Amino acid sequence: MSYSRRSRRVISDSRLRRLALAGLALLAKRPLTGLLMLAAAAGLYWFQADQRPAGPGAREAPVPETFTGRVEQVHDGDTITVVTGGDGRSLKVRLYGLDAPEMSQNHGREARDFLRNLIQDREVQVEKQALDQYGRVVGLVRDSGLSLNLTMVASGQAWVYEQYCKRPICKEMQSAEKAARQKKLGLWQAARPREPWLWRREKHR
Repeated sequence: MSYSRRSRRVISDSRLRRLALAGLALLAKRPLTGLLMLAAAAGLYWFQADQRPAGPGAREAPVPETFTGRVEQVHDGDTITVVTGGDGRSLKVRLYGLDAPEMSQNHGREARDFLRNLIQDREVQVEKQALDQYGRVVGLVRDSGLSLNLTMVASGQAWVYEQYCKRPICKEMQSAEKAARQKKLGLWQAARPREPWLWRREKHR
């Protein structure tokens, strides 16, 4: 069924009102018939309201370029949910320019717990860089000026995602990754840690 047919009015609003008024008038003399007419009017009203396309006011507001909010959940080493301070929306945010081990990889849980200990329930500032294919905000995230993107890489909790890291901060992140490798911090303690993007490609073959 096409959208135009689904959204077509079954009965006009004025007829719905007359049907409801007739039902009210019958309640005293014929309660069952009156209740049935009221139920029919209510059902038609809500059916037609559901079929009408949402107006502009019903659309979800766009994500602002920068916003502040409380970290509600840390999903893994590079993805969090932030409840915005402005309108109270829950936005999933992927940290820009890095790729942490997946939860089922070695060091996946450790990377998540490291990030959770840093920012769970704290207020952060997010600078949106893009929206990814899953609708997540890809952003630079700061806690009181501290770059969490840089911190995760410098602490050996994630790789620089060089395929997508193109902003000026990426050079600093690359230097931080090199230093973390040399110091064998975090995931670099393993002999041959597996890049998560290669791990995902192998899992999906």
